[in-house]
Parts: sequence; structure tokens; C-alpha cells
Amino acid sequence: MSQSAETRLLCPSAQPDMEDAVVFGVVSQGQWGPSVDFLEKTTPVTPDLIALTGDTPPTQVLRIAARCPEKACSHFDGANCLLVRRIVPALDRVGDGRFPCAIRGECRWFRQKDFEACRCCSQLATHYDNPDAVLREAARPRVFPSE
Repeated sequence: MSQSAETRLLCPSAQPDMEDAVVFGVVSQGQWGPSVDFLEKTTPVTPDLIALTGDTPPTQVLRIAARCPEKACSHFDGANCLLVRRIVPALDRVGDGRFPCAIRGECRWFRQKDFEACRCCSQLATHYDNPDAVLREAARPRVFPSE
């Protein structure tokens, strides 16, 4: 059963133009790939904030959350997020994911995969210019048959 808009869980891989989008982390590029510095509290996505990213896609440098669009998302199977289901086994284990996060209590990924999702989230950007084959396959949208 779908949750109401007021109680829907947050998608931690949201786009900046989604309704009520908030930034919960800042992505930096390290020697081994992306690393997320999580904010103590979320910050609303505004045009001024997006302008700070310049020519860089906002989802390459900001982790953005918004209410999960559920059936409107190609990664949602009617009950769960397939993206996190694919990402968790695809990424190397880095840390245990037990760090402060401003959205954890409402996060769909955390609800599904606990701290394994957090571990992955801490080493991801939502946008990559040239994702490797593993990330490309994990992020591949599911094709649903017509209803």
C-alpha cells in the first residue's frame, strides 16, 4: 500500500527540481571517488544554492533528498526502491555507515537496507559524467510492463 504524500519516505537520490527538495550532503572527489560530507541539518534547494554549483551539475556535488515519487519513479517496484537494492551489493564496503545524517529517520534507502544503505550513500554522487559499468548497471531504470 502506498503512503500518503505527507508520510512518504525521502529519496536520497533526488533531483533539485523535485518538490520540497533539500540538500543533506556535499560531495567531494577524493582519490578513490566521491565522498559525502553530511550536513547537520537539511537545507532547502533554492535557485541561489543551485547557482553556486556553476557549470557543474548540482547532483554531482550535492546530495539532494525529496519525497519518494514512488510509482512515478522507474526504480520503484510498487513497494521498494530497486536502486538501493542494486547499489548495496555493487559497491565495495567502506566504513559501517554509522555517521550522523539529517534524513536517516525518513530515508527510504535506510528503511530498506539499514546502515548498508548509509555506507553506500556516503560514497555516491547522484550524477556521474562517466559512470563505471557497475554503477551504470545499478542505476539502469527498470522497464515496467504497461498497467
